[in-house]
Amino acid sequence: MDVLPAEAYTSWLRRVGAFVIDQLLYMILAVGLGVGGGVIIGMADGTSCSTGESNDATSCSSAVFEGIVSSIVTLVVLAYWFWNWGYRQGRTGSSIGKSVLKFKVVSERTGRPIGFRMSLVRQVAHILDAIFYIGYLLPLFTAKRQTIADTLVKTVCLPIEPLRASTPQPPPAYGTQQPPRYGTSVYGTSTAHWSPRRQPYGTPANVTPSYNARGSAYGTAPSAGYGIAQRPGTVTAAAVLALVMAALTTIASLVSLYTSSHYHPRTGAVTAALYLSLVGLVFAGLLVWGGVAVSRGRANKALLWTSSVAVVLYLVDVGVSTSDYGRVLGVVCSGLAVVVVTLILQTSSKDFFRTRGATTT
Repeated sequence: MDVLPAEAYTSWLRRVGAFVIDQLLYMILAVGLGVGGGVIIGMADGTSCSTGESNDATSCSSAVFEGIVSSIVTLVVLAYWFWNWGYRQGRTGSSIGKSVLKFKVVSERTGRPIGFRMSLVRQVAHILDAIFYIGYLLPLFTAKRQTIADTLVKTVCLPIEPLRASTPQPPPAYGTQQPPRYGTSVYGTSTAHWSPRRQPYGTPANVTPSYNARGSAYGTAPSAGYGIAQRPGTVTAAAVLALVMAALTTIASLVSLYTSSHYHPRTGAVTAALYLSLVGLVFAGLLVWGGVAVSRGRANKALLWTSSVAVVLYLVDVGVSTSDYGRVLGVVCSGLAVVVVTLILQTSSKDFFRTRGATTT
């Protein structure tokens, strides 16, 4: 599939609208079936057993009937989930919400729908996007407007363009065509070489267009900066998030260091949290260095590996942290690290670093 400009991919607002439509339909179905099942259970309560049975038998029979109704409701809701986001989206590229807003999910390699299995994998991968909803904001920065799930499954969202048959226009009636303007070709296929402005004597009236992309005169050097890749939004977002992650890591490490040093008795978990706080401060410095380097178009592999290892350290810190504040910051930083890695692995980021001569991934 050819590389398209960012405007060719489905906008972020349209994707949000489709998500809202799908979720509303899913919630309406789940709530409606839940209420209906509750009414059925309420109406059948006490009638599933004969009056001569004991209370224990009656409650047992009612519990079985309630379990059956609940299982049926759950199966129907799951069937709708598999049908809408698995079968329908995998076969046609569009869930109900995407069909309403006229766009589809396709493979970025083939341009075709990804099928039932990969569509389900993509929905499960949205769990990573749901971490503080950071992944759902990536289409605002990535060149192909992809979320983390799109990047992992190699999918893009494209508008559904209806086919428009071009009807040939009849030729104008004889005598109705306007006469050509002075200085234009009679056949209307090219402009004349006459210039509307008076030229000094001896100078050509028309200059042959240059083949230079910047429009400079033939044989002259291109303007400064020509040929140097401009920094894409994915690189800028990765650098900014790396600095934010460094600041949060510093805060979390200092808080954990303070609480661990004043915690008694000194258990194994407290000692581990103390050492992780020191390691976190080192990683904060590496993230600052990597963010600044990436913003200048170099050393992208350093930030990539730092963020990848940081994900593991943050998750370990969540388990051994002695404060709730440290655990929350650990979860936030782990999500940010995943987003930074995703941004660096984007095609636009790789092309930028390759053009600048940086170490490519």
